[in-house]
Amino acid sequence: MSRFNKVFLRDKLGGRAYLAAFGKHPAWNDHLGLIGAQTESLALLEDVLYRQGIALQVAAGRWRDATGAAKTPAFNHRFVWSRGRQSIVGAFWPSVDGKGRTQFPFVCCVQSELPGSSGVQIYLDYVARTGAQARQASGQPEVQSILERDGYDLNRWKPVTPSVAPQVLGSGQERAFRDNLAVLAREVSHPAMGQQNSSAGGQARSLRLRAPDGAAPANLWFYASFLEQFAPAPAIYLLITGADPAAPVDCVLGEPAPDAFFCLGADAQEAPVTVPPAPSALTERCRQNIDRFLAACVSGTLPASPRRSPWAWLGR
Repeated sequence: MSRFNKVFLRDKLGGRAYLAAFGKHPAWNDHLGLIGAQTESLALLEDVLYRQGIALQVAAGRWRDATGAAKTPAFNHRFVWSRGRQSIVGAFWPSVDGKGRTQFPFVCCVQSELPGSSGVQIYLDYVARTGAQARQASGQPEVQSILERDGYDLNRWKPVTPSVAPQVLGSGQERAFRDNLAVLAREVSHPAMGQQNSSAGGQARSLRLRAPDGAAPANLWFYASFLEQFAPAPAIYLLITGADPAAPVDCVLGEPAPDAFFCLGADAQEAPVTVPPAPSALTERCRQNIDRFLAACVSGTLPASPRRSPWAWLGR
């Protein structure tokens, strides 16, 4: 078992939330390193997402424009990484270091003892505001002061579990997003995925999904909440989307390989939306559960937890 699968999102947080940042900033001549909170999961996130993921794409020159020239992605993304009752939500922005190099983003994130759907609702806007302020700060002491202040403020109030769903779908939109949920249902109920859940290992599975018509936090919540309906839920899942509401949502189930982050700069031709399965590929129970989830989203009610309404592998 890899170190990632063994320890990621298994820190003892003691009910607290932890704020951190890393990446590039004009006040540093090179990479910041991890500043702010120093949990093992946040250190792993910096390593897997940034030093292994983004850095290797840049070094290999994998991101190219229409003419074949190297390009830097927009790096204006929001993400949630979740495992059971713990998650990290974060945001990143295009940035530059003190020497004018622009190939890497500035990243800000919060780790908490909440599943991904609740983490997105409670902390993502907070992270986006803090990260934007830190990114615009002019000097290292100011950046560190913002992170220290907001990391402290993060734990001055007790998070309230949301009682309503974000406004993601309007009436009549259920059909448009049934196929997207069918893609996730097929992957989570795949035998290899069940093996992953029991061993916390195996090959990661990457998907690209259409975004609902909400803002980025609502789009992330939509798919995170759906994944959390499964019993058991995927051991580890990552969702990333652009800040533009129309941006697709990329999903990684399991431990990502470095090339999983090619999606950050991939267009619709390089990474098309995953083709949904034929209706006959899903059980009737699975299709009914998808319909119930969509109906709950339209009504604004939070879907029932698996303990009250177990999906149990969708009737496989």
